[in-house]
Amino acid sequence: MGWGGWLLCGTERAFPAFARMAAFGVLRGKFFWSGSSNLEHKSQIGAHAVTLWNDNMKDFCQLILQHEKKVNELHSQVWETFRRREKSAHAHSDWEQAAKQFCEFGSEFDELVERSLSGDMARDNELRGFALSYVATDPYFFRSGYILERLVRRIKKLDLSDAEKATIQKLILRRIDTKALRNFRDICRLIPKVETTAFSNEIAERLRSSEPGVRHRAELAASYLAIQGKVRGDGFEMRQRDVP
Repeated sequence: MGWGGWLLCGTERAFPAFARMAAFGVLRGKFFWSGSSNLEHKSQIGAHAVTLWNDNMKDFCQLILQHEKKVNELHSQVWETFRRREKSAHAHSDWEQAAKQFCEFGSEFDELVERSLSGDMARDNELRGFALSYVATDPYFFRSGYILERLVRRIKKLDLSDAEKATIQKLILRRIDTKALRNFRDICRLIPKVETTAFSNEIAERLRSSEPGVRHRAELAASYLAIQGKVRGDGFEMRQRDVP
């Protein structure tokens, strides 16, 4: 199943050994997880208020959501057939077939991920649009978190527009409000690039949340703020820090 040509279980366009190993792991009942993946979790992307600043981004968001839906369907089929694989030879065959379909799946999405991680995102508007669309949709599927981590490292090197900064700010605030996931710290490393007084105030407001989880995630995000002085609200003091 795909992550471009880098960690692609679906084809052997690159890293064929990993592709075969992943397929073997699925067929043996051993799964390669992204750290944030959970089949019981249902993506909340449809509820996200995503600002799309051009038609290309809108198209990329749709492509990403379609890929997410298909991968989750295939992943679910693997688990469903895995649970009953020992009941009969036919059931075992169904499981192997489901695993094969999961491993072999690929789409235009995979090529865009591969190009975004190897190409010049600063000069290629298509790759830039795809990367920011991925941030905006924040999909949830097998290895989606790992893809986001790699894209964030590339995005960190860009000179961002106000619209792009707003997209990243929304992702960070959404994660604070819902669930951090394993890659939250990587996302927070973008905070110095998108920091504004209004954004800092949004984080400070969440520091006073009645929900412990929200407060804890806000504290981590706040540690990446570089603004000195006072963040508005209840006298919360920010300290300057060196951000990795």
